[in-house]
Amino acid sequence: MKIGLFIGRFQPLHYGHLLMIKQCASKVEQLIIGLGSVNVAQSCQDPFTAQERMEMIKKGMKELGIRNSDAAGRSPDPSGRRGYEIVELPDMASDEAWVKMVAKTAGKFDISWSGDKRVVSIFEKSGLPVVRIKEFPGLSGTKIRRRMAQGQNWLKLVPLSVRKYLAEIGAVKRVRNLCQSKPR
Repeated sequence: MKIGLFIGRFQPLHYGHLLMIKQCASKVEQLIIGLGSVNVAQSCQDPFTAQERMEMIKKGMKELGIRNSDAAGRSPDPSGRRGYEIVELPDMASDEAWVKMVAKTAGKFDISWSGDKRVVSIFEKSGLPVVRIKEFPGLSGTKIRRRMAQGQNWLKLVPLSVRKYLAEIGAVKRVRNLCQSKPR
């Protein structure tokens, strides 16, 4: 079985993430979604908690029709695909420690994807299989957070289920408060 790892911060989950996840999932039987920076303090750059970002991913994946693997790893899909699982990837003091933690947390994977230049560089130096993905034009968490902070329209950049969830948790107010002194 081919296993893939997609790493991101998902601050917040947007259509670019989902488009890439869909492409990645089509190439593997099991997709591991690495939720990065789970241990950083809330800030303008990282306004959403790990738990909130996991919820966004689950809602977005449901919209895509990609099912979560069950706890026993059984296939929820008649085609034999195992679906996806989310693993938490905290930031670490050194690149070497981070790579070891990723390998231990995610387990064996055949391919990985990331849009973060540093992650790609760290994986390449460590001999791990990685493909650098490009940002979809106009779709970035930074752009969405900036629009939220400045009262501009951002809704069309995220899936409906994520929009609803962000409204429930008061995301716009939080982002504005966190970014008051320095919008990103």
